[in-house]
Amino acid sequence: SELNAVSSFWESSVDQILVLFSDFEIKSNYKIPDLLRLSGLESEATQAAYKNYVAAYKIAAARSLAISHSKSKLLNELKSQNFILLRDAGGLRSSLIRRCDSLTNCERPRGLNSKNLANIIREIRVLPLRFAAGGLTKWLEVRAKLSSGLDGWLDIGRQIFVLLILLSIPFLLSKVLHWISVQLDVLRRNLLSKSMLDYKKRTNYAFWIARLNPFVPSVGMILSIHFARTLVETTVVKELSTLLFYFELYYIYRATNLLLKILLEIVFATDSVDKLKEQKNQIEKSAKRISRLIFIEYALLYLIQDTVRRALVYNLVSSLVFWINFAFVFLEARRWQEEVQRSFAYRFPQVWSKIERYYQVHIGHFILPPFLFLTVVVNDFVSFIASHLIRLDFVKRLLSEVLKRQLARAEKESVTYNKPPAGYLSVFDYYLPAEDQFFISRENSIVQTAKELAKTWGRGEKTDDLLVIIGNRGMGKTTTLDKVYQDTETSGRKVQAKVPHKTLTEEALFQWFSILLETPIDSVAAFKTYNDSLKKPTLLFIDDIQNFFIGTIAGFDAYKIFIEIINLDTKNIFWCLTVNSRSWAYLKGVFGKEHFYGQVLELTPWRDYEIQRLILARHEFTKFSRDFDKSIRAYGAGDSVGQQSEAQFFRLLWGQSRGNPRSALMYWISAISSPAEEKIHVGIPTFVSSSLVSTMSDEALFLLAALARHESLTHAELHTTTGIEHTVIRKCLKEAHDKKLVWSDEAGCIRISSMAQYVIDYYLIGKNFLYE
Repeated sequence: SELNAVSSFWESSVDQILVLFSDFEIKSNYKIPDLLRLSGLESEATQAAYKNYVAAYKIAAARSLAISHSKSKLLNELKSQNFILLRDAGGLRSSLIRRCDSLTNCERPRGLNSKNLANIIREIRVLPLRFAAGGLTKWLEVRAKLSSGLDGWLDIGRQIFVLLILLSIPFLLSKVLHWISVQLDVLRRNLLSKSMLDYKKRTNYAFWIARLNPFVPSVGMILSIHFARTLVETTVVKELSTLLFYFELYYIYRATNLLLKILLEIVFATDSVDKLKEQKNQIEKSAKRISRLIFIEYALLYLIQDTVRRALVYNLVSSLVFWINFAFVFLEARRWQEEVQRSFAYRFPQVWSKIERYYQVHIGHFILPPFLFLTVVVNDFVSFIASHLIRLDFVKRLLSEVLKRQLARAEKESVTYNKPPAGYLSVFDYYLPAEDQFFISRENSIVQTAKELAKTWGRGEKTDDLLVIIGNRGMGKTTTLDKVYQDTETSGRKVQAKVPHKTLTEEALFQWFSILLETPIDSVAAFKTYNDSLKKPTLLFIDDIQNFFIGTIAGFDAYKIFIEIINLDTKNIFWCLTVNSRSWAYLKGVFGKEHFYGQVLELTPWRDYEIQRLILARHEFTKFSRDFDKSIRAYGAGDSVGQQSEAQFFRLLWGQSRGNPRSALMYWISAISSPAEEKIHVGIPTFVSSSLVSTMSDEALFLLAALARHESLTHAELHTTTGIEHTVIRKCLKEAHDKKLVWSDEAGCIRISSMAQYVIDYYLIGKNFLYE
């Protein structure tokens, strides 16, 4: 019922405004005659009467002009108010039509009938009045302000000033954007010719600048015009925002045209130099046709929506646009049928071999190209997104877990041969520092930072004489310390040492210092005297300072003295220390975050490609060949030469090791076997399930947490730190040994296996047995 009432009202409004803008005219029944002229000399009485006559005539003419102006004003007011009424009624009518169509019990005239046909004609006839009526409405508003006195004039002047500024924004910005585009091009050339960046990085940056730079003027203008439109709509001349919209639409057309060119160049890339110029011309023509069609259609639909809202004509034109586009796509695809065929066959050779015979028939030439083209575009888009997502660590970890689950299901299909020879395995000894030929120089390595700090201290440029390197078990603390020790040059003495296992008493600490420094040290004062006696700088590189404590009430005596020593105001000693990250977190909880006054460098997890370089550097040193198991090639989506499957396999090792190099080496060893002399077969690694930890008792978890905090403990030390009975400790350790969660070194110290350490650590953190 509301729709019928509003439709009738809208129809009356349209009919009225059509009359006002075409046939309607306010006529007068009276017309002032022409002014009479005196001929010859007349009497004074006649001349006096003529003067009165002329005065009366002028009054009548002025009155007639005033009446005419009043009539025009009245007509313009009628036009303006009727147009406002038309737009409001049209918006309500449009919303009611859509509401009616969404209901099952709402009936309205549909299809081509006399009522709808008449309303369609009304909508079409009123479209040209959009700008005339809108401009008239705004002019009347301005004129009302002009007649309201000084305040109105000031408001109009202020609005016009703001308007001029806003309208100048796009033009001024156009100049600025052109300058930015030129500067970006200069930057691109400088990156390629003068930059000191890595070749791969600067080439990549230059490529993206070259790709995005052409869009800078158009996108910048779109944003600036849109901003100007938003501000213009707050002024009395907000009707100009419609004109700005079409101006903005023009730059959208230019950006779309450019984007289509790039898209078509990517999809129809050719290696033929002869065809390149011809294809470029063809691409420009197609891009121009497509973008112009989009521009015209969108502008038309916007005009209809803005004038008569989304009603009959809008729906009719929308349907017409759909079918025009549908036909256009097929006609345009025919122009590119050979290129579409070549692009699709290149990307999907197997599918093309099956549908080629259908493509050769005449109807296939007409029907198939659009669908093949769409498939190519979707494939390239998905590949582009995937190639960038794969650079994100969380996506890599997700893919690593997916591949792990797939390989776990395919474990029985993996082929295993003999154990690799001892000579090969010795190269992968993960408990020894990496030799120079195996050392991997990482991006943003802390080795260079540590060497620079030691060098500047040695030159007297800095007073920082303490450096602490923190890392989890197997992250390369010892290798890093060894590398810094080897590469640091000094005019004095440098000493490298490892803290013996659980050096916990004051006597043991000073005895170790005496051996290390080759001089008797029995107190903190004696150490200070030793420093004062030094003539040249001494650099001390000390590994595993977590061995100075044990987590008991009296277990921090040696560590407290060690802190006191390194915090002495020494001038000739530089300290470079390493500590386990779990132990460091525990010590900060006991002594506070700032109990060390020095620079702290943390070893970050390795990247997937660094893990790959780590393993391949050692493997290639052995001169052994390698091949991958068919299950890995199948689930790894490997290509003919296995490069993709190899990359995914190393990403699997990276994901399971959480970027820990020792853990990755252990996973590699668990996956390899030797089918023949000097040949390695890479199968499925041995995965560590979290269920191995989750099924253990709380006592076992306490023991694992103690091992994580201290890195290594003996059976007796486990009893001291946890208070758990010896029999329970033996039972829990046997279970952990059987599950290969822990192992014992030559000194009888129990350590957590690097393959299982992240499964253990994360589970203990989740159960609040460990804290970050």
